[in-house]
Amino acid sequence: MKETTPATSDIDATRHWSLRRRVVGRILKFFFGRPPGRPKLKPAEIRRALLIRHDRLGDYIITTPVIETLKRIAPDVEIDVLGSPVNVSLIRHDRRIKNVTVWGHTFMSRIKAIRTCRDRDYDITFQLVTRHTTLPIIVAGLCTPRGRVVGRGHTYNRWLFDHRLNRFPIKHLAEQTFEIFLEGFDLDGPPPAIPPYSLMIPSSLIEKTRKEIHHQGLDEKNYILLNLSASEEYRTLTKERAAMLAIMLHERFAPNGLQIALTGAPEDHEQIEWVAEKSGGSVLMFSSILKAAIGVAQARLLISPDTGSVHIASALGTPVVAYYSESLKPAMWSPVHVPHHIVIGSKEKETDSIELEEIVESVNSLIEHQSG
Repeated sequence: MKETTPATSDIDATRHWSLRRRVVGRILKFFFGRPPGRPKLKPAEIRRALLIRHDRLGDYIITTPVIETLKRIAPDVEIDVLGSPVNVSLIRHDRRIKNVTVWGHTFMSRIKAIRTCRDRDYDITFQLVTRHTTLPIIVAGLCTPRGRVVGRGHTYNRWLFDHRLNRFPIKHLAEQTFEIFLEGFDLDGPPPAIPPYSLMIPSSLIEKTRKEIHHQGLDEKNYILLNLSASEEYRTLTKERAAMLAIMLHERFAPNGLQIALTGAPEDHEQIEWVAEKSGGSVLMFSSILKAAIGVAQARLLISPDTGSVHIASALGTPVVAYYSESLKPAMWSPVHVPHHIVIGSKEKETDSIELEEIVESVNSLIEHQSG
């Protein structure tokens, strides 16, 4: 099934807001409203900036173009991130980030996080979470009592922003995130182009992990990495279909000297072992997200459902075959900047409708392209 790119929409112009939403908006304005008419800042005026990104691993990776651009246009800025327990391990190893505060799961931990951020006295905060945005923009305002607050908002909650993106383009989330970021600046020239993703991994860890992978009998760029895990179970193949896919990959590519390695989340280890036993593939598990990223970088190619591994591959230059059970998802979460193929199932939220033969043929096409 071919990848689709939906048209841009403007929710403010097309949606009729309910009376409840309008009343809630007025209440939010009373308690959390921002002063009207504040001018946008020039990059040179920014000393400290906060990025609110307390969601998933892939969401942080698609934000790295914002970090790279902010350091480019304001070299002396101190960038902090309000991150999540899921993505904090990546953030802490990024040398461009000054401080990372974790948005925990308990009420008291969140109060502490807001206080920590308030003490930093940010000149500008970018609320970059794009799902369920009202609470994050309230948090952004609480973290930034004197600076500017920038985000994507609706008509009914517009009072919570100093500057908001009121267009809701249905396109790649990396592009949406970058547009929110640009909304906060008074730029002298044309807006900068969005740069590629970037991840920073300590060289010592790279070398250590490479040795561990080699010790398991896998050589660099000589294995296909099949990821079997995602944040929601409906995105993944059943273990029976995963084993069938691993067998098909082995039969097709083992004669060319390529090995099949199976990986996934630690909680799926038992299932991954079962698939390996049925298919003869190698199990390649990692003790951290950073090590998993190195495993992706060392692979000849990654096969993965819609999850953070796809964006890790995009950041590290590994070709990827990504499969999706919903036709809208690839337009917003597809791989970028790397050779890739996308396979989409014919039924929403049913990976049983994904053709395994199409995955195998997509892998073959990318490998032939590499060889050529």
